[in-house]
Amino acid sequence: MDDQTVVRENLAGTTLRAYALTAKPVAFLTKGPDLFGNHVAFSPKDFPNTEWMEEPKHTEQWTREIGGAWVEFGNGAAVTNITLLSDFSAIQMRHLPPGSSARSVQELLADVGIAVSISDINFIKLVKNRNGMAIIKVKDPEFAKSACWKLRTCIRAPDLEVTQIPVPLPDGSSFGLVDSRNVRCSWHRPTRNATLSFRNPAEAFESYYKLKNQQLKIAGLLVTARMPAAEDATEKDGPWQMELEGLVATIPSEDIIKIFPPSGAPYEVEMGDPSYETDSEIDSTIIKSLLYDVGALEQWEVFGSSTARRVKAQARFIEESEALDAVTQLNETWLPFNPSGKLYLQHVHLVKFRVSTRVYGVVEDSIESLRKDWERQFVNFSSKSETGYRVLKLESQDREPFTQAKEALEKIINGTTMTLNGKNLWSPDFKADRGAYRRLQEIEQGLGVVIIRDIKSSKFRVFGPEDKIVPACEALDQLLQELQLQSTGHNTEQSQAEKATGGDCAVCFCEADQALTTSSIHDR
Repeated sequence: MDDQTVVRENLAGTTLRAYALTAKPVAFLTKGPDLFGNHVAFSPKDFPNTEWMEEPKHTEQWTREIGGAWVEFGNGAAVTNITLLSDFSAIQMRHLPPGSSARSVQELLADVGIAVSISDINFIKLVKNRNGMAIIKVKDPEFAKSACWKLRTCIRAPDLEVTQIPVPLPDGSSFGLVDSRNVRCSWHRPTRNATLSFRNPAEAFESYYKLKNQQLKIAGLLVTARMPAAEDATEKDGPWQMELEGLVATIPSEDIIKIFPPSGAPYEVEMGDPSYETDSEIDSTIIKSLLYDVGALEQWEVFGSSTARRVKAQARFIEESEALDAVTQLNETWLPFNPSGKLYLQHVHLVKFRVSTRVYGVVEDSIESLRKDWERQFVNFSSKSETGYRVLKLESQDREPFTQAKEALEKIINGTTMTLNGKNLWSPDFKADRGAYRRLQEIEQGLGVVIIRDIKSSKFRVFGPEDKIVPACEALDQLLQELQLQSTGHNTEQSQAEKATGGDCAVCFCEADQALTTSSIHDR
């Protein structure tokens, strides 16, 4: 019986606790002893590079890789599905007939004797006058070979091109894994000028100098303003006009007026013509189509502010080699919809980690101390909040400093095994003592650290500032010695009632957060 089969059999119906004890325990145990209690508050900081902070907004699923199997967790942390990538195979279909859809692709496969579900088909609609394409992933390792062979005989689609591709990874399975299949895309939005009319020269010049001295911004952006001039050269005290250059075309006139104080606001704003005609949805589809000409995409999403100077998007290819090819072929090429604008592509290595807010609260300063060094090496760090967690992300175009930053970040968020004079600090009696748990909390609060018990490895791990590690180990050692004296001086055999009232929560390995009391006064 191989490892993957063992994982499949052993994990059926397991819980999050069982998972935490069988693989990568730190990733889950960093939630801390009190899984359902209050978390240490964090203080989000302003990140200087918002370009790298912005990212597509998609929901991560609780899917994790264990021993080569992909395990999906559902409500209550029960395992809802276990699969192996070898259970699947996938194909890419190009040059489909005009007017194709997911349904017509399903029918096309049925014509050659292959039955697939609509949910197995990812149909990609390309730009006008270009046929769509489809990626089909089926839970059948022989599907791809069979489909490639049978579709050669398809009469309805004589130009059809079918190739076998690697199986896309499940959503939510990427934490801790370096992903080098990403390409960042950007292109400039159309711009236009605006003419502002003021009632008198004083108002016009006051606004001009505020814009020139960068005291005023429009939609958060600096603006170039021309020297005001009288609307009628013969009336110097009459209306004056000032022209703003290079405004993002999506900025409405109302956003321009509201940046000025009511007493000196322009009474009229005349918007000029955009530098090129655009349709954001069509434009992004055109760019996506160019990428699909290079290789199949696993994900594509446009993100960022609609009034930013550039449109930003991220593509994730199925294969890293195709991401590299896309950058080589398409970076700094002319835009199909704007002959005077270029498309810019960057190949990006990225990795994400999910840590509890409780742990993040004590390691944040350690991470921040490294950020400036990372930024000097063009490695960008960002974090965003999820319920009970912080998702940390590193990304860079340069693999070597990226790898170094990843190792440094992992060292911080994985914590340190607690030892003293070469001795592993551990006590099996700790979990049965409510008072000991409270003493542990006092150590954490006094030193600004988080201490977590790794039950599987019989170790304590500490998270926090490096200069607090040794004091935390000394305090824990003293606590464990006191526990040992208590256990030798008293009868440690507990009744069932004592275990119920003083024992650990079966999920948290600690005192129950909100224990239920029965009529016999036993906590449950």
